[in-house]
Amino acid sequence: MICIATKRLHQHIASGKLHLTLGNVMKLPYPDNSMDRIFHVNCYYFWDDLDQGCKELYRVLSPGGAMITTMNYKLLKLSIEKNLNAYAHNYDPDAYMKSLEKTGFTGVRMEHLKDGDKDFQAIFACKE
Repeated sequence: MICIATKRLHQHIASGKLHLTLGNVMKLPYPDNSMDRIFHVNCYYFWDDLDQGCKELYRVLSPGGAMITTMNYKLLKLSIEKNLNAYAHNYDPDAYMKSLEKTGFTGVRMEHLKDGDKDFQAIFACKE
């Protein structure tokens, strides 16, 4: 996934506007309050501990910063029902959003969006 993102976003990376990192959300290698924006795709449901993952996102996000995660819930649910995604054990977006709120994020909401003919969901959260 990081290879695809690197190819798609190479101009932003080359200009210094974007830095991609492969890591573990349970222990992010960044100082407190060091990120203005956090974007992650198709991953919260693989975390062993939603609360710990959300605490780490909150820790590294600067006050006034925003976090966005996207997914295709319909495809995710279908893959789980067909037992094609055995490691996705926290796939309920409501549980994730509750964990974000419990951690201190504000403005937590999910929107149903479309990119061309592709439907997806985005969860937004902020740190005041």
